[in-house]
Amino acid sequence: MPIFSNQAAIAQKQAISNQLKAQAKDQALRQKSLVADQAEAELFVDDISGDVFKAYPVVLTESDFTLTANTASAETDIAKMQVPNGVEYLFRAPTSNLDRNSPYLYGSLQITNSTVEMTAGAVRMKVKDASQNDLKGQPFTGAVSQINDADSVDWNKRLFFNCRKPIRAKAGDYIVLTLNAALVWNKTSSTMVIQALELVKQ
Repeated sequence: MPIFSNQAAIAQKQAISNQLKAQAKDQALRQKSLVADQAEAELFVDDISGDVFKAYPVVLTESDFTLTANTASAETDIAKMQVPNGVEYLFRAPTSNLDRNSPYLYGSLQITNSTVEMTAGAVRMKVKDASQNDLKGQPFTGAVSQINDADSVDWNKRLFFNCRKPIRAKAGDYIVLTLNAALVWNKTSSTMVIQALELVKQ
């Protein structure tokens, strides 16, 4: 009788152990699914209203902007787009060294009448209100060479936004890129890629 009792106890213990392992496996799968969801979309909370948004990566290229030749040696608006109705973009710097959701930019700004990339000049990306009088923030300030040297694939060469706090571009706002360079850029053959985050209210 004691032998059977011991066997039953062992079997019961094994069953409980198996159940715990199965629960742990299910929990791990749920956690993995949650991490995957978070990698695809992150949450953003409005500090004032408390509204919760999901932020999804979206790509803007030179074709989304109205392009203008710059005036040599003067800061000039070279690319401008108005955020359409029903859309809101978020620009932010990385939150950590492992922030894989962090938006970024890269491109090839070339000299006019040439396919040679510009080597000197300053670029600023600005968000202005609908009147274009109020500067809401500057997601990026840097050099032309940084944009030209950036890489979309190599994590160590990605060029991230360098604003101190997140900047939102709401419907009607303008996203503007300025260039201050001694040479004039080639707006026909140059390329720009801006990965922003599009906010969707939850």
